[in-house]
Amino acid sequence: MKDVGYFHNKFKEETLNADVLPWLFEKTENFVDEIDSLKRYPNSIIANYISEVAELHTVKVQEQTTKLNAIKEEMKLVEEAKVAEKARRRGEREAKRKGEEIQRLREEI
Repeated sequence: MKDVGYFHNKFKEETLNADVLPWLFEKTENFVDEIDSLKRYPNSIIANYISEVAELHTVKVQEQTTKLNAIKEEMKLVEEAKVAEKARRRGEREAKRKGEEIQRLREEI
C-alpha cells in the first residue's frame, strides 16, 4: 500500500518538500549567482585595465608622433635656412666676382 501511495510520508511531504527543498534551491541559486558574479568581476577588472593601458599607449604614441613631427618641421626649417644662407653666400660671391670683374674692366679701359 505504501508503494501505491496509500500511506504518506509526512516528513517528506510536509517538511522536506515544503520547507527544506525550497530553501536549499534558493541557497543554491544564490551561491551559483555569487560564483558567476565572482567569475565576471575579475574579467571586468582585466578588461578595464587593458582598456586603460591601451588608452595610455595611444596617448603616448600621439605625443611621440607630435614630437617627431615637430622635430621634422624644425629640421626642415633648419635645412631651408641652410639653403637660403648658401644661396645668399653664393650671391655675395657672385656679386663680389662681378664687382672685381667690373673693377678690372674699368682699370683696363
